[in-house]
Amino acid sequence: MRLLIPTLALATIGGALANCARKQLIIDTDFYNLPDDSNALAIANILELWGEVNILGVISDIRSRFAPPAIDAVNTYYGHPNIPVAILKPLDNSTRDPNFPQLGGWVDILAEKFPEDVNDGSNTTDPVTLYRTLLAGAGDQSITIAVIGFFDAMYKFVDSPPDAISPLTGFELIKKKVVELVVQADGSGNPFNLAYHNGTFAAHVLNNWPTKLTFVPGYVGRTIVMGAKLAVELDPKTNPISFVWNATIGPNKTNPAWDPAAIYYAIRGLDDVYHYNKTGGSVIVYPNGTTRWNATGTPPATQNWVDLSISNVTFAERLEDILLWEPGHTVSGSLARCGIPGWSSNNSSAPGSGITPPTPTNTPTEPFMGSASNVVLQKSVMFGAIVMIVAALGI
Repeated sequence: MRLLIPTLALATIGGALANCARKQLIIDTDFYNLPDDSNALAIANILELWGEVNILGVISDIRSRFAPPAIDAVNTYYGHPNIPVAILKPLDNSTRDPNFPQLGGWVDILAEKFPEDVNDGSNTTDPVTLYRTLLAGAGDQSITIAVIGFFDAMYKFVDSPPDAISPLTGFELIKKKVVELVVQADGSGNPFNLAYHNGTFAAHVLNNWPTKLTFVPGYVGRTIVMGAKLAVELDPKTNPISFVWNATIGPNKTNPAWDPAAIYYAIRGLDDVYHYNKTGGSVIVYPNGTTRWNATGTPPATQNWVDLSISNVTFAERLEDILLWEPGHTVSGSLARCGIPGWSSNNSSAPGSGITPPTPTNTPTEPFMGSASNVVLQKSVMFGAIVMIVAALGI
C-alpha cells in the first residue's frame, strides 16, 4: 500500500499544476463610487503577480474623465502600467454619482496622489475598439470577461459591425473568442448593476449571450463584509487601496465585497469557495433590468449562478488577506494557488511556507505561463517519489 503514496502525490500535485494556466481576463467596471471596484481591480492585479491571470484590458462603463487615470494608478502600483484602459465618450467631469452624494469623490484625487500616465480619459481608446482588438488577437474560447459594473460599453460592442480590426461582428467575436462572461448581479431579482443604469442594455446583451454565462449574485457579495484592516494595516499615503478605503468607508469599518467576490470567481473559478446553484435553465433579463430564472430555458451555453460553499466570514478574511499583500512582500502559501514568476521551486515552497515574488517595476514583463516553474516542481516531486519507492522496497 505504501507504494501507492508517491503515485497519489504525483496525481494530486499534477492536477493542481494543470489548473494553474493563467486566465485571460477583461474587466468592465463602474470604477467610481464604492471601493469594491478598486478592491476588485487590486485583487486581479495581485493574482496576476501570483501567476494566475493576465489582465488584458480594463473598460470604464461610466463617463468620468477621472476614472481611467485612477484605474491606471491602481494598475501601476502593482507593476502593470501598460494594461490598456478604455472609456465611453463623451466624458464628463463628475467625481461621484449625484444620486449617491455620500459616496465617491476620490477618483480624481487618487490619480493625483499615485503615479499614472493616462492623465485624462480623453487619452484612452474607445471601449468597442479595445474589445474588438483584444478579442480579435486572442485564441478561440480563451477570454473571460468580468462585468462588475454596467452594460453600456458591452451593449455597443455586441452590435459592432465588421471593420479593419476583424471581419467578424461583435457578437461573432464573442461567440468565437469568449469562454465565459461573469456578471456581478443577481440571476433572479432586481440587481443594481442591471436595473439602475438602463436595463435595456443588459437585457440585449444577456438574453442573447452565446457562451457560458455565470452570475455572482449581489446577495452573496452582501454577506461578505470586509475591509476593517485596509486603512489601518496599510498606509493610505502609499497604498492606493488603503487610500480609497480611508476616503470612502474609513478605518476599522467594513463594507460588502460585491465586486471582489465576482473577480475571485472570474479568476479562480469555483475553487473551494463556490458551488453552482442551478442544474439547468437560463436567466431572463427584462428591459427594466430585473431578472428571473427560467428553469425550462434552453440557452446556447450553460448559464448559472454561484452560492458560497464556505463561511462568508472565512471568505471575507481571505479576500482581505489578499488585499493586505503588497508588492515585494511574502505571500502566504495558504493564499497563493500557483507558482510565482521569478521564484524557483525548492523546499521553501511547501504549503504554508512564505513565497516572496519579485517586486514589480514599471517595465512590463513577458507573460508567465508557469511552464518552467512547473517543470522544476514536477522533477522535484518525481525525485521524491523515487526516493520513497526505493525506501519502501528496501533497495
